[in-house]
Amino acid sequence: MANSKNKLQDLLTNIGKILIAPIAVLPIVAILFKLGDASVLDIPWLKEVGVAVFKNIELIFAASIAVGASEENNGVAAISAAVGYFILTNVSKTINADIHTSIKVFASIVSGISGGLLYNKYKDIKLPQILGFFGGKRFVPIVTSFVGLVLGVITGFIWP
Repeated sequence: MANSKNKLQDLLTNIGKILIAPIAVLPIVAILFKLGDASVLDIPWLKEVGVAVFKNIELIFAASIAVGASEENNGVAAISAAVGYFILTNVSKTINADIHTSIKVFASIVSGISGGLLYNKYKDIKLPQILGFFGGKRFVPIVTSFVGLVLGVITGFIWP
């Protein structure tokens, strides 16, 4: 019983650590957004700081989740998560144009988790010599692309 309690506590601690980076940036971005607004300083480029982050928050979360879930907090996991995120959202929207932005939250979480876990599993994979360039860490975005494709097809049909 105590062992399962420790595992749950460790899991929740890891989730907190993973999410702290993208959450920590939100207050300053919101302040800059408001300062740039016409009702305060009316500096459009300053407001665009907030717009840029808020428009892409799902991608920021996907990358953060992937890095946090990967061994060594590796950036390849973040790239893989971004690739998976773009593929998942675009494929699902192509299959069903009625899918709205709510897919982005699901896609960011799933892509982040898959990017991190697939990095852990395939970072040291060895391929035949002719494909050797695509082995190891370079293989992770490739396999994440296929996972994003499969998930995009599935969500395209079942999400609505």
